Amino acid sequence: MRLYANTEALTHYTRALELTTEDRSALLEARAAVYFFLGRMAEGIADYEAALELTRQQGEVATECRVLAHLALAQWGIGNRAEGLALAHEAEAKAQALGDRALALQASVVVGSGLQNDGRLPESYAPVRRALLASRTNRDYTLEVYCRHLLVMQDNFMGRFGRAAAGARKVIELTRHLSERESECSTLYYLSLAAGGRGNYDAAWTALEEGYALAQQIRSPLWLARYPNQRAWLSAELGDWETAYEIDHAGLEPARAVPGLREFEISTLINLALDCLALNQLDEAETYLIESQRDIGRPEFGSHNWRWQTRLALARGKGAEAEKAIGELFQWAESTRSHKYLARGLVLRADLYRQRDDLSAAECDLIAAGGHADQMCYFPTRIEARTKLRQLYEQIGSPAQADRMRQELSDLIASLDGDLKQPDLRHSFERGVASSILGKELT
Repeated sequence: MRLYANTEALTHYTRALELTTEDRSALLEARAAVYFFLGRMAEGIADYEAALELTRQQGEVATECRVLAHLALAQWGIGNRAEGLALAHEAEAKAQALGDRALALQASVVVGSGLQNDGRLPESYAPVRRALLASRTNRDYTLEVYCRHLLVMQDNFMGRFGRAAAGARKVIELTRHLSERESECSTLYYLSLAAGGRGNYDAAWTALEEGYALAQQIRSPLWLARYPNQRAWLSAELGDWETAYEIDHAGLEPARAVPGLREFEISTLINLALDCLALNQLDEAETYLIESQRDIGRPEFGSHNWRWQTRLALARGKGAEAEKAIGELFQWAESTRSHKYLARGLVLRADLYRQRDDLSAAECDLIAAGGHADQMCYFPTRIEARTKLRQLYEQIGSPAQADRMRQELSDLIASLDGDLKQPDLRHSFERGVASSILGKELT
């Protein structure tokens, strides 16, 4: 198992379970962890449930709390949010009754994880921070890694990219100290997201490629399937929708091949819808949207159901039923405190206002979107808001303001042009945003 020889690990754990009636709970827990690493969620849950029953029969309350926590995370992994949260609260209550503070803290952070999975990000922050502070005091590095990892995920989604990047680097330092290569691998992917969110695309590329190389070493089907999706995202951020589409399209079947988890398939379908909308391939975009939407509200939609609904609202806001979808996007952005999606929603609403000739309202939304994007250093929305403001000012006959937007766009493009070194990303930059802005908007 430690060598990530997972097929062999399953064989030996299964044979051990056949040979003994002793220590079966520990063996079932260990085999469940291998199943989960491989994405075989149903088999892993069955092992955790069997282990839970044994610990209850034997009155091993401390072990029962640990298995409850594992089972809670497993249920969230397949989208059973209410059941997962109930199991986490049960683990926390039993640990507190037992008087085991360390175990109660571990259960508390699992509760925080459940709240995060349910889209209740502000509520999840307090228990995770509490457990993080205690882990540092007690030098419980494993718990510290888990807490920091959750906060990195949350900060990324909320648009706090600098904080997310700093947190990710700390997690990577800890995982290397602990030789926890799976956690290191996943955190490298999240570091890539954080770096890209602040426009540090070379750093995002480096972190992603390091994560992918590590995923190959540890033979992780989950993170290998995630790679095309995130690689395509880097091209899309730079406006190179053709390359993004090619990578996403090629990555759809590998994403579908991951057993037990549909998260990667759903993410790729939504990305493909956004790619096609940008390329004006509207019929194909609609096909991907329909395929994505059929699972909304179902457990099979996976963990972070709210995250997929937010991104679907973003995609639908560019097509039919736009007003309703944008309203939903604002609701999700408000409940999750996501400045990134708030900014993108404002840009979409500005488009609606312009269609209705309400140019004053459109201007207000675009200025607000640009302000949020500037605060986050989120490059795509900084560009999009200014591009549309320039067009609006030209439409209403304000040449001085149009020229100011033109200059700000030129400065943003020049700044990225000076920073971007990685050849593939430079190709996407020149093919995408640089070509669009420099070739059409500024001349």
